Amino acid sequence: MSSRVRFRRRDIWSIILPAALAAALLVCGALMLRSRRGGDSSRPSVSDPDRVVVSVDARTLTARELEAMAKRDIAQAAHPDKARARIMAARKWIIEQVFLKEALSRSMEITPEEESAAMRECGEYFAKMRPLTLEEHLNGRRPLDEDTVRRIRESMLVRKLLEEEVSRGISISADEIEKFMVERHVDRRKAVDELRKIKYAVGVRMYFRRLYPNVRVESREYPSLEMLEGVSP
Repeated sequence: MSSRVRFRRRDIWSIILPAALAAALLVCGALMLRSRRGGDSSRPSVSDPDRVVVSVDARTLTARELEAMAKRDIAQAAHPDKARARIMAARKWIIEQVFLKEALSRSMEITPEEESAAMRECGEYFAKMRPLTLEEHLNGRRPLDEDTVRRIRESMLVRKLLEEEVSRGISISADEIEKFMVERHVDRRKAVDELRKIKYAVGVRMYFRRLYPNVRVESREYPSLEMLEGVSP
């Protein structure tokens, strides 16, 4: 009887011990992973508006900033779907950051005249979106906040970079114009404008693909944007 009991106990322990060891290993592994990530308490909540949703090298985009960008696109009816508006806004931001990094690495600058013209144009645009207050009307302008001014300057640098690298290299032959006029049934001016737009878009895409390997894109919320095909213009 006692030998049978001991056998059964050994048989039970032979099942319990491996299971306990496996559980212990799983717990240790989870603790190690948690320590590497800094613990759950250090990870931002998905409801935290200041959490980083996308980063390009050292530059980051928070959920709050992305939401503001998405709302602007929705207001302009670019992307009426809110979820799609967010991902498209994040994609647009990544593309701009890739080009901005290249512009900054070249120490490109904008002239005071260029900046004044851009600020005036932006002020006129905002005036159309919302009427001026009495104070703004008396001052003859609408003051722009620092973040808006920064974004305008960065957009201007990107525009200048693309002007040098893409726009100046566009050439359209007479044969291309004639062929386009026949195929699309448009006049010469329309053909030239459309061909320029097409070649500009192709040039921007090719230039972006050349620059993309030089940056590191990270996004837990939108992992598809970490891949070239998911973000390329």
